[in-house]
Amino acid sequence: MQHRFFALDGMRGAAAILVAVYHFYYSFPGYLAVDFFLVLSGFVLTHKYLYRTADISSREFIWHRLARLYPLHMFTLVTWTCGYVLYTGSFPFYADGTIWTFLQHLTLTQNVGLSPSEISWNTPSWSISVEFWVNLLFFFLISITTPSYFLFAVAVGTLFIIYSQSGDLDVSHENFFLVINSGMLRGIASFFLGIIAYRGYRKFLTLKTSAGAASFIEVALLLAIVATFYFRSSLRSDLDFIAPFLFCILVMVYSLERGIVSSLFGKFKWLGDISYSVYLNHFTVIWLLLYVWVNILELEAEADLVRSPSNFALYLVLVIGYSKFTYWFIEKPAQSFLRKYV
Repeated sequence: MQHRFFALDGMRGAAAILVAVYHFYYSFPGYLAVDFFLVLSGFVLTHKYLYRTADISSREFIWHRLARLYPLHMFTLVTWTCGYVLYTGSFPFYADGTIWTFLQHLTLTQNVGLSPSEISWNTPSWSISVEFWVNLLFFFLISITTPSYFLFAVAVGTLFIIYSQSGDLDVSHENFFLVINSGMLRGIASFFLGIIAYRGYRKFLTLKTSAGAASFIEVALLLAIVATFYFRSSLRSDLDFIAPFLFCILVMVYSLERGIVSSLFGKFKWLGDISYSVYLNHFTVIWLLLYVWVNILELEAEADLVRSPSNFALYLVLVIGYSKFTYWFIEKPAQSFLRKYV
């Protein structure tokens, strides 16, 4: 089944831009976009692997996931480090060990609980570690007969643990009860909701709805998402815990592509193509721009001028342009090359 969900591609691109904006301003809960990525990952992998007619071996699955995730992860690990050293004049220091955390990035174990003190190296890549290991959990433990109520119960249970220990979803490296990694819990919850979203898509695929009704539902869902982002008393809020469930419904509805809004998102499928590059590249661009603004132009790093609208526009243009480059010349060819060796 090779169907491509163009609306979801466009939404994935928009979510990647939201993460890039969040790390530029830190003024809205853009970290919730990660939960959207994880729900979407559960949806797409369920479509691609769980309901496929031909069997796939564990070796093939693992290699496919590594071919998808690893090349750009390694490339951006190097470029992020170069940008950091250029701006600060030294290598980063981490309480869990600079070399030790670097080795974890080489093995995609940077966010499984081995280093609970802080996120290390290329900041967004913590979720790539979670993505990879949750993908393996999915392949080896989840089948087409796994009940949706079980998946829902696990999602609710893991989110409740995070809520009781943190109160919001801006968690990643911390270990709860010393041994349970918060980022992995977050990944499992949203990924499992993504599986449920795909099953909902299959169930409602044959349901007849008018374009007007579908458009109304699509707009209502977007407004609900906006409400969870902005109608809060502080940047981090317990409203966060509504988001994964809304994302589940959002992905299910927009995958049907029956309304005007989903059609509009489909026009930006090109942004979805480069979304992984946008997600992993934007911190490298930030370091390089800070080097120019602070070390060359001698502006203050936290000055309004650095975060001015014109500099923000320049930042977005560079992130998108650079990500197009890495998509076509790093990400896509490396994935194609590695897939030949399965």
